Amino acid sequence: MVLVPPRHYCIVQNPVKRDDKGEVITNKQDQVQLAYGEEEIRTEGPPFPLYPGEVLKLPPTPLSIVPPQTALRLEAIRDLDDKGTHRSAGDEWL
Repeated sequence: MVLVPPRHYCIVQNPVKRDDKGEVITNKQDQVQLAYGEEEIRTEGPPFPLYPGEVLKLPPTPLSIVPPQTALRLEAIRDLDDKGTHRSAGDEWL
């Protein structure tokens, strides 16, 4: 079981696929379906198990705090829609 304390996060590689209700998707042999090559950032919450095939890429780590009068420069690693703004892989913004 992985426990992520308050104000921490972890990264899970090859996370399980979930349906609209948040339930884990399984195949005919009751094996969990994985999203290979994907990464999922998980924040504080109840402890969770790592399903077979999932990898804890980054253990629970404290969140970075952005000091006043500063900003983070973000770079998209894949195409996405951010609140109505389309961002392409490689785009940078504050």
